[in-house]
Amino acid sequence: MSDVMKRASDYMKRGAKLTSETCPVCGYMLLEMEGRKVCPQCDKEVIVAKTREEYVEASSRIVLTRLREVLLENISNLTGEGPVPLENEEALDLLDRYVSILEKLEGLLSDKRTPHVRGK
Repeated sequence: MSDVMKRASDYMKRGAKLTSETCPVCGYMLLEMEGRKVCPQCDKEVIVAKTREEYVEASSRIVLTRLREVLLENISNLTGEGPVPLENEEALDLLDRYVSILEKLEGLLSDKRTPHVRGK
């Protein structure tokens, strides 16, 4: 059995259902599980938007979520060896900037209104 068929089978065992939609990247069938669509070929979630506004909102949320993940990874790397020594002002300043940006991101992600990009 191919890797794709195995992933599709695994999704279906967990309750996913076959849809009539195809992946916009590879053209493979999409599965729907818990209100989310996934492509077993790309092994990624696919967001289907009916309007440009829906697309921009979903894209904005994805970008903000990815940025949050990068910030958390950077914070983890910075503090990976335990507490940052108080003498290390450069590391503390960087940590302060990361936390400040993270707080702003958390606010944006918790707000139901995601930033929109205006079309020209």
